[in-house]
Amino acid sequence: FEFILSLDIRRASYVMGKLLGFGLIGILLAIAVSAVAMALAPAADVLLWGISLACELWLVAAVSLFCVIALPQIMPAAGFVLGFYVLARSLGAMQLMSSSPIPGEASLAHQALPRLVDLLALLLPRLDTFTQSAWLADRNGGWNLIAAIAAQAAIYIGLLAAATMFDLYRKNY
Repeated sequence: FEFILSLDIRRASYVMGKLLGFGLIGILLAIAVSAVAMALAPAADVLLWGISLACELWLVAAVSLFCVIALPQIMPAAGFVLGFYVLARSLGAMQLMSSSPIPGEASLAHQALPRLVDLLALLLPRLDTFTQSAWLADRNGGWNLIAAIAAQAAIYIGLLAAATMFDLYRKNY
């Protein structure tokens, strides 16, 4: 880490360079996977799916970069990224489960759980709407979905880049 700080570049340039580089790797991976999927599904559906995959990979790369810079050890960073991904991927299912109460249970915990899950859904990206395999099988994806996914990814990537830069600038060793 001290080597990074000793480089003759601004910290913001370092973070943005890493973020753009990792984003480019995500885009290249999405292109490679989409090229394979072209043999199995119509090209228009694969294009939508591939764009969504590129947004998802870039978002996970931004979370990973933030964790590597903010957390002092690699295992907690990897655990945080894995937990973030699983939680963001399963939020839709958690909202469905929490919205249907258990019959006969009216405790405070059963009333607070849907609100807690809805609060999490407001804070985290809805990765359950990204890169759905049903788009390839059922042809139910659309450009309006991709626009919403791209906007969501851009907002979270921007926030994560800002948080990463803030954390890197506050370190003065």
